[in-house]
Amino acid sequence: MRIIIYKRLLLYLAISFFISTIIGTISHEFGHYITARLLGFRAHMSYGMVSFSNDYKIMNPRQEFWLILAGPLQTMVTGTAGFLFLNYFSRQSIRVTFLQWAMIFLSLFWLRQSANFILWVGNYLFTGQFGADGDEVKLSSYFHLPAWVIPSITALIGFIVLAIVLFRFIPVSQRLTFILSGLIGGTCGYLFWLVYFGKIIMP
Repeated sequence: MRIIIYKRLLLYLAISFFISTIIGTISHEFGHYITARLLGFRAHMSYGMVSFSNDYKIMNPRQEFWLILAGPLQTMVTGTAGFLFLNYFSRQSIRVTFLQWAMIFLSLFWLRQSANFILWVGNYLFTGQFGADGDEVKLSSYFHLPAWVIPSITALIGFIVLAIVLFRFIPVSQRLTFILSGLIGGTCGYLFWLVYFGKIIMP
């Protein structure tokens, strides 16, 4: 079978992955931010984190739990909503509509969980140590679980969502184009926002 890369589709999808990576990061941090404000803390949201403080209150463990959970919860709720709508309103066809693409990209908010897990494991392979700063790792600690439990469970769900989207809703002829666009757009979005320019645009 001849391998076909649809160049125009590749460009459009790569740009969509690029934008979705940035929007997903900001919306994730907004989950932390709005929860901090609701709990009465003064909060500042930057390109990749939320800092918060309150001179009159001391954070208790329950507040800390909700602050940590809020980011991943926002990401997973958005991804789940997109996935449910995609499955309810869509079916496999030879052409994916604009609305279906929108629901696909919402569903793939779940990929943040998978990407973070890959980066977490990659950090261990390069440094010999597992990072302790990730939200999912902190949630595992809160429940007195091994650090890998919640990161790996949420990552697995993300991979399952990706597999269903890829094999049920993306036409066979476009799958390679879709995968390549995700790798290109997602990587470029990550580098652009979290490594190089996010700190300048949204300090």
